[in-house]
Formats: sequence, structure tokens, C-alpha cells
Amino acid sequence: MAKKQNRQKKLERKKRKRRERLSRGGSSSLIKTSKMDLRIDLAHQLIDDGDYEEAEVLVDELIKRKPRNTGVIRAQISLGQAIGDHEAACIAAGRLMLLSPDDPEAVVMYAQESMFCGRASLALVHYRKFLDQWPNHAFAKKVHVAIRVIEPECEKRLADARKKGFTKLGMDDGGLELFALHEAAVKRLRNEDIQGCVSLCEELLAKEPDFVSARNNLAVCSYQLGDAQAALETVEETCRRFPENRFAEALLAELAFLTGDAERANNIASRFVERPAVTQDALIGQLKVLTFLGRDEDVLLVADVIADVEELDPENEGILSHYRAVALCRTGDEKQARADWKKCLSLFPRYPEATDNLASLDSDSNHSAWGDSIHKWLPQAILEQVLQAESRRLPTGFLKHHPATASLIPTMLDRGDPTARELALILAKADESPEMLTALHNFALSNRGPDSMRLDALQALKEKKKITNGPVRFFSKGKWTEIKMWVPKITYEAVDVRPWESELSQNAVTAMHSGDFDTAESIWDEVLERYPENPTATFNRASVWQARDGEEGGRRAKETIRDLHGKEPDYLFARVAVANFAMADGNLEEAEQLLKPLMNLEQLHVTEATAIFAAQAQMALKREDLESAESQLQMLEELNGPNHQTTQQIRELVKLAQMQDCLEQLKRLPRD
Repeated sequence: MAKKQNRQKKLERKKRKRRERLSRGGSSSLIKTSKMDLRIDLAHQLIDDGDYEEAEVLVDELIKRKPRNTGVIRAQISLGQAIGDHEAACIAAGRLMLLSPDDPEAVVMYAQESMFCGRASLALVHYRKFLDQWPNHAFAKKVHVAIRVIEPECEKRLADARKKGFTKLGMDDGGLELFALHEAAVKRLRNEDIQGCVSLCEELLAKEPDFVSARNNLAVCSYQLGDAQAALETVEETCRRFPENRFAEALLAELAFLTGDAERANNIASRFVERPAVTQDALIGQLKVLTFLGRDEDVLLVADVIADVEELDPENEGILSHYRAVALCRTGDEKQARADWKKCLSLFPRYPEATDNLASLDSDSNHSAWGDSIHKWLPQAILEQVLQAESRRLPTGFLKHHPATASLIPTMLDRGDPTARELALILAKADESPEMLTALHNFALSNRGPDSMRLDALQALKEKKKITNGPVRFFSKGKWTEIKMWVPKITYEAVDVRPWESELSQNAVTAMHSGDFDTAESIWDEVLERYPENPTATFNRASVWQARDGEEGGRRAKETIRDLHGKEPDYLFARVAVANFAMADGNLEEAEQLLKPLMNLEQLHVTEATAIFAAQAQMALKREDLESAESQLQMLEELNGPNHQTTQQIRELVKLAQMQDCLEQLKRLPRD
């Protein structure tokens, strides 16, 4: 009975919400409705029904099409509120308020979402604005309640600011508006509106020159705009004038690190460890710096002061849990790291770094763990220049002209987010300096980052002749192994032969692929009549016998190919074929010795590379090295695509081996 009543109440709420939307000009069955109205109504229905992923896709689509449509923006606000993404809801409510300044609900929603985002002063200013303009509105009673809740917090913040000498203003003589201005600046910085934040900080400092938070935000903005020197000078002056401001101290360490002075950053950070901050913003700033510096043990040590922090709000506690999870993951405790990231998301839903790190762990990409996105590493000015470079082609000597960015490459490879790692790898590979080659070497031989990216770094080093063929100790699929490096240049250009010979060869190969072996044989015979010692024709004619003539043809082909290899030991296809014969007979050492000289070749035609990779895959399967066989199969797919005949043959062999491996594992399982 109770469940039935609850369902009825839920249905009534949905009907009420729909009536409210219709009263604001939504769709109605009695009037002609636009497709946009129907789509907006569908978005609200999806939100009401809890289908948030589908609703998000639809709302994103509508925002791209009609970014100034108030109905679309209301749907965006509703979605943000439903999934707990109050920052997104607040941004949308702000846009709605600008588009509809005479809409009382827009003002209330902006105030409400500002309050949920921790911007109490901004919320109070707009709640008061609402009561001034619409004192008799149906929402007035709720607004009075909200004001009574947040006024004490605003009073406290102003009292603290007066004690520290940052302002002399009270709640009713400009102090509230001062803090609202500050919170608006923080909001713009958080949403990467750097110029907007600068304007608000400058306005704030014109009124209160000693307002430290505005000075710190201005320093961050200067760095993001590419003026690192101005950023450092601003925060250094702040630290001199306000030595007890621990957030400014943390910011100085961060800027020192980001501008290439890691020694100074570490010296300041050591003071964090000796005397961690007990205010939430400063503590988060300290953890951020220690994570940047890779001081994982110190992150865990400093994070333990959480019990001493004054009034730690849920979002900051969530961020603290995130940094702790990063340190735990990097020190090998993945299980506890997962628990801390999940705790972060319970306190700060949809916090992107926690969400993305967990997703990375679940995907086995080995990208995690990282503390902050690339936007916190590189200035916005530099980042835009790099990311917008056509085809990833940067100006010659880019890193030479940006030494601070160059200094970050090793740490971005080690502990950057996926975008930072990818970008650092591109920049390091494009640079010829010893420092970047060292960075590539250290990254390639580490256990940080995806196998494919570290293998890419190894290949770049091999191409630059900075590393031998190996074997090299390499971390792959969660464990250390030995690999041999071989990075030939692959060419797809036709071999330089006589025109008539090229035409005949092409016709013969086409005939072989279509199963017309008689035609193929006659063509190869014609080539051999003109040039009896032609190794390609000799080898391919033998291949015709092997494919067409059963056991006798196979015996005849093997004799011919072995004889050809004896006469022409450098003819690659005959050497690979003889190695395959040896493998079939179980002589793996002989096969390996035959293939070994080919590993030193610097350039191969795609057909030659295909033959070698296929032979190596079969060798790996003979040795029950399934991982290596899969790697060779991947190379074949990259060379020829998934539908190439050789690729398909090797894929079938690999699949068979995988099935056999699964069966063996099942046999080893305990029986009841």
C-alpha cells in the first residue's frame, strides 16, 4: 500500500512539474508546438524518470543548437540539480539570469546554486535582490529561510577578513558585495574565464588592496595568460606582506615548480610537511604541490592532518581524498586508492579527476594516477598554441623558446593526465636535445603510462640511435619482461624492376590470390625463361606447387626453397620460409637463428615486414608466448589492415591458442 502511495505521489510531482513548464510557455496538446519544445519536454521527462545519461546527451545537443533558448537552459539547470552537478547548474542559472533579468525564478535558482557551490556571499546578494524586487512572490518565504541560514556564514567570513586586515567593511556597508565579487572571480577562474577573473580581481583590489585571495587569484591568472614573471612577483610580494597566509605559500611553491625551479618548490614544500596547514584551502594547495612534485609519501603524511582542519566542507574533503588516492595508487595500494576516489565522488559528485582516474583503472590503460589536468600544468596561452598547431607541427625549437614547458616534460610523462602525457611525448619526440632524449628514455623504461606510449618512446629512441635492439627490460601488461627492439622503416613503394617484369609479377600474384594456380605458374615460368636466376619467380613458383599439389608439391617446394636459400642467403622470403619449415619440424633454435639477422634490417617493403611478423607470431605461439604473438598480430593489422589474408591466418592461430589457454586455466580451477 505504501509503495503504491509513493508511486502516486511521484506521478503527481511529475504532472505538477509538467504543468509548471507549460505555464512558462512549454508544449501543450491544445496548441501547435515546435520540435524544439517537444525536445525540451522530452529532456525533462528523461530527467524526471532518472534517465540521466540519455538526458545529458539530449541536453548537450540542444545547447549546441540553441544556446540562448531559455527553455533549453532550464533543462540544463534541472539536469545539473538532478545529478548533483551544482557547478554546471550554477553556470546555467547565471546565463538564464542574464537572458531573463526580469525572471524571479532565474534569480532564485542562481542564488540557490551559488549557495550549493559554497559561494555564500554571492547567494546572499541575489537572495536579497530577489526580495527587493519581488517581495510578495510565492518563493519569498523560502528565500527568507535561506537568508537566515547563510547570513551567519557571511558575517563570519567578513569578521575573519577584518581580523586579518583584509577589509574594514561590514555586511551592510559594502563588505557583502566585496565578498560576492571575490566569489564571482573564483567562479570565473574555476570555469577558465581567465580574462573575466582578472577584471573582477582588479576591481576588487581597487576597493581593497590587501585582499589576499584576490591577489592570489590574480597571480594564477597571470600565469595562465603566459606572464609567469608577473605571477611570481605578485605572489612573492603577497608572501612578504602576509607571511602567515599558507595558501600564498603553497601557490609560490606551485608557481616555482611550474616555471622550472623545482629546487625552490621542494624547499618550500618541505615546510608543508613540517607544519601542514589547518585551513582547507591552504591544505588543498599544499597537497596539490606535493602531488605535482611526486612526493607521494609526503602527500599521505600531510593528508593525515584532516582531523585538525577548521571547518572542512564536503567538496574540499573530496578533493583531499582525491590527492590521497593518487599517492596511494602511485605507491602500489590500488585497492585503497579506489576506495578514496569513490569517497571523493560521494562528497563531490562528478569531480572529473576522480571520475577519470577510476575509469582509467577500470580500462587497464595504466594512465592513472594523476592529480590535476593539463590545464593546471601549462598556461592557457601555451596550451592553446600547442593544441591548435596544425597536424601537431610546432615551430622549430619550440621547447628552446619555452624552457619552463621543457622542464615539465619529464614530470608530465611520469604523472600527467592522459592529455598531458600525450602532449609531452609529442614534444619530447620532436626535440633533439639531450634533456628530452633522457626524458624519453626514463619514461620508456618506467612503469608509468600505457604500454603503447612507452613503446612509442622506445621506438623514437631507436630511430635516433639512442638505444640498441636490446633485449630491454620493459613493463608490459602489469609485469616486467624483456623485449627486443626492432623498428625498421616500412615502405609501400614498388620494388624497382623492369616494367614487363613488374606487370607479369602483378598478374601472377593476382592469379595466385584468386586460386588460379595454373595461370600463375605459367607466368612465373615465363619470367624464369628470360631470367633463370630470378629469386622472386623461383620462390613464388614453388609457392604455387605447395598450395596446389598436395604433399608432393609441398616436398618439391621445400627442396626448391631450401636450395634457393643456399644460393641466395640474403633473399628474405626464402630465409623466412626455411625458418617456418624449421618451426614446423620443431627446430625452434634453428628457426630463431635464421630470423635473427633480419632484426638488424633498417628498411623493409611491406610484404617483407608481413612475412617476418607472421613468422615471429608463429614462433611465439610455438613457445607458448601468447602476449608476444598478440603483439605481432597487432603489427600485422597496422601494416595491412584486419582483412589481409596473412593477418587473418595469424589471427585464427592466435584465437586457437587463446582458447587452449582458457581451457588450461579452467582445468586448473579447484573442483567441488
